[in-house]
Parts: sequence; C-alpha cells; structure tokens
Amino acid sequence: MESFQESLNIPKGQEWDKISGLKDPENVMRLVKESPINVPSSRKYKVDKVEIPKDLAPNVGGGTDVVSSQAAFGAVMLELSKSDTDFTRRLLTCAPDVATTTQLSGYVNKKGIFSKDVTKDQFRSLSQTTLNNWKANPKGILLFFSLSHYLSRPPPLFFYLFI
Repeated sequence: MESFQESLNIPKGQEWDKISGLKDPENVMRLVKESPINVPSSRKYKVDKVEIPKDLAPNVGGGTDVVSSQAAFGAVMLELSKSDTDFTRRLLTCAPDVATTTQLSGYVNKKGIFSKDVTKDQFRSLSQTTLNNWKANPKGILLFFSLSHYLSRPPPLFFYLFI
C-alpha cells in the first residue's frame, strides 16, 4: 500500500486530503468549483415543506419475532406504497438488481419502475417466470440500475462528485 501511495505522490498523513497527489490542484479545484452542479442556477423553485410522519409504517413491527433488516425494510416500503401522501408521492428509491432479496418486490409491483419511456416487462415477454412486474414508465418511482433488467440496452449510469 505504501508503494501505491508513493506512486500517486500522496504524502503520508495526507491520504484523505481531497487534493493530495494532484499535479495541478488549483486547476482541478477551479474546474470543480465551476462545474454546473456547483454554479448557482438562474432558475428559482419554491418547494413546499413535506411532512414526514414520525412512524413511517405504524402497522409494521412491534412484535417479538426476530426479523432481518431486509425483511423489516421491505415491510416498511410495502406499507408506504399503500398510502398516497405528499411524502409517498415524492419518495424516490434507487436499487440494484436485488429487489427480490431485499424484500422490495411488493413495493416495486405497486409503485413501478421509473423510465422516461413506457417499456414492457422484458422477462414476461421472453416467457420467463418472475414474481415482479418489470414494466417501467414515467410515473414509476424506483430507479433501477442493473444489467439484468436492461436486456437490450445498457443501464443508466449515475455519477456524483462531492468535494
């Protein structure tokens, strides 16, 4: 690890410094500062405050049975999918291709997958058995990123840069 650190010209003790090892740190920081995500927009939006309930899923939990965190999360998300509030209408989830094993199937089936276009269920169109409804549309609220769910096209990529 030390030889790798040396090859990147990062001095010992500066491993977490955001500009350590860069050949032109001033230019990089200027580029980041001027990137569109960091420049104030000329558009102004008024966003109403959304009330978040103190108990997201009052009908879930409270028992003595031990459950996995995935099962609890899936139960909470399924409960949220049953209500139509400002909070649940603005809830957007993002999941890898493990919706079934993370107990999100019920939620996905009720709320749908987001896509800018209406798409058919690729699995059902190939006569593959699945418990999930993989149709996507602009009103869906689950962002999926997975190779297996984009059989004929590449998945969308999301990049975030926080410095």
